[in-house]
Amino acid sequence: MVKRSVAISTPGFLSIKNRQLVQERDRQVVNTAPLEDLALIVVDTPEACWTSALLSECADQGIAIVFCGPKHLPTGILVPTVGNHLMAYTHRKQLEAKLPTKKRIWRTVITAKVQAQAQVLRDNNLDDRAVRAVLVKIKSGDTTNMEGVAAARYFPALFGADFTRDADAAGINSRLNYGYAVLRAAVVRAVVLSGLDPSVGIWHHNRFNPFALADDLIEPLRPMVDQNVISSLQAFPEEEAELTPTIKRYLLHCLAAEVGWDGDRFPLDTALQRYCAQVRDALVDGGVDVQCPTL
Repeated sequence: MVKRSVAISTPGFLSIKNRQLVQERDRQVVNTAPLEDLALIVVDTPEACWTSALLSECADQGIAIVFCGPKHLPTGILVPTVGNHLMAYTHRKQLEAKLPTKKRIWRTVITAKVQAQAQVLRDNNLDDRAVRAVLVKIKSGDTTNMEGVAAARYFPALFGADFTRDADAAGINSRLNYGYAVLRAAVVRAVVLSGLDPSVGIWHHNRFNPFALADDLIEPLRPMVDQNVISSLQAFPEEEAELTPTIKRYLLHCLAAEVGWDGDRFPLDTALQRYCAQVRDALVDGGVDVQCPTL
């Protein structure tokens, strides 16, 4: 079954009844959704009240919950604490993974990301040659930071020569921030369900980052958000400076997209679970080649 995501942006009381998410306002039911159909719930209102029974059932069902702050950008993620019956074994093997294995995975991840960036440029009738030129220079572990070189060429080519990627800026940057944050939550969910520890990264290793591995594995999929932002600018050009509820709902569409993996097309949720399971096998066994999702 293809899992879906829902956004809650209006005040209300959230509970569970008959294994369904129920939203009430003024004691009247305004929305329901079967929990078994959901992968992600985005909560973008400070006036949503939850029952502990609902939160517990979401954890049992493997549903990730994203909470947004005053700026309407995701500030927290609630994920299940147990995602796999071999989690303890997997965590131990993940910590013991050899450096050459991690460097090989990271090279695969960055190569897939740059290839996806080049594809987004081509799909928008833009010159991708400068970005593609980076591919032959990516080394094991990306020790020469070709990822950064590609990004410095890619973003101005996609959004204009004056564009600067700034996580604190409004407009295009705010749309990118929202899209990346929601996608990150979906990756965190897949990482946990695969039995991996999301805090133990391959390349990202900031001690304050509880989702370092998700920040590694999201990289090949970031260009999917970039393309969705381009589409949103075409659909809502008059609202460029403001991240409105309409735009946020539009940006959530990428979670329902199909992506390529292992020569076939899958819903994003399915592809993420297979991708993370393969990363797990590579870290545990050392010899498995990782395939990244493609656009």
